[in-house]
Amino acid sequence: MLGARAALLLLCITAASLYDARLLAAQYVKTPDPTVLRIGIWNIANFWIRRGVPAMGERGTSRSEEGLNAVKRVIETVNADVWLLQEIVDIRSLNWLARPRYVPIISAEYLNANRRGQRDLFTAFLVADGIHLYDAYQLGVSRRYIDDEREAFTRPGQALVLLVGGLKILLVNVHLKSGCTTTRDTGTSINLKCNVNAEELNGVIDDISGRNDFDIVIVAGDFNRAYNKIGAYDTTLRKLYRYLSMVTPTPSMPIRLPEQALPCIVRKEAADNQIDYFFIGGKALRFVRDFSIVSVETSRGDMTPESKVSDHCAYVLSIVLD
Repeated sequence: MLGARAALLLLCITAASLYDARLLAAQYVKTPDPTVLRIGIWNIANFWIRRGVPAMGERGTSRSEEGLNAVKRVIETVNADVWLLQEIVDIRSLNWLARPRYVPIISAEYLNANRRGQRDLFTAFLVADGIHLYDAYQLGVSRRYIDDEREAFTRPGQALVLLVGGLKILLVNVHLKSGCTTTRDTGTSINLKCNVNAEELNGVIDDISGRNDFDIVIVAGDFNRAYNKIGAYDTTLRKLYRYLSMVTPTPSMPIRLPEQALPCIVRKEAADNQIDYFFIGGKALRFVRDFSIVSVETSRGDMTPESKVSDHCAYVLSIVLD
């Protein structure tokens, strides 16, 4: 009998394959280096493949054919072993992006939102054929928050477990809601989104802190706030770092990458605009020989909104194991 998490993985892959069964028998076979893992994170900005529909893509515009193909070129050219993606609108679009190299896994919250009749932006993974996928599951369920003006639903984290070089590696894909506003002097949260942000990240911390069978833990994605900015859910981000400190034996220490803002034209290369991160810790961190991270420009400054690929750069982490 399938366990709950294994059943969820099967459900996600089966739902995706309804559109293109060839995804599960991809022609492209990747032979990974057992000592190197390349992980990409990328918020693709309202990504779906329908043409001519407003409010899709950067700045509320429809993507052109050029823009869609440019998204796929980034995925194919970078050729990461695993992609952690944010702002995927539907399974059909994820399938198009995945073929023929990757198996797509979309958050189970996609199915829940459809039942509510709600369109939202979802996290998703692309896993290259040949990568040993051990497990996949969602961290909790979406919760509804209401204030005097509007409602908001939390975005649960999405987890993937890989076996690489004899190590069990947990990847957690997060996309915290934007729009948290705070007072300048005290950092006190003053709107609904701040509560939603804290709930989302606390849900991640609560889930992974209840497990101790992972050698390396990586929480990554779009945190929608610069780590060094005062206020809002800074304390929650630091709570995540403290948890990783507890599960990372000395002399190793948890790692946050990038430590400084990396060049990114579409985010104006400002430190306050660096909101995409990798947080890394775990009991086997001492077996990692090297970490490196690069940013991948996804749009030129002179592109029209329809042709732009995203309002985020992609970031690729390379892990070299001993």
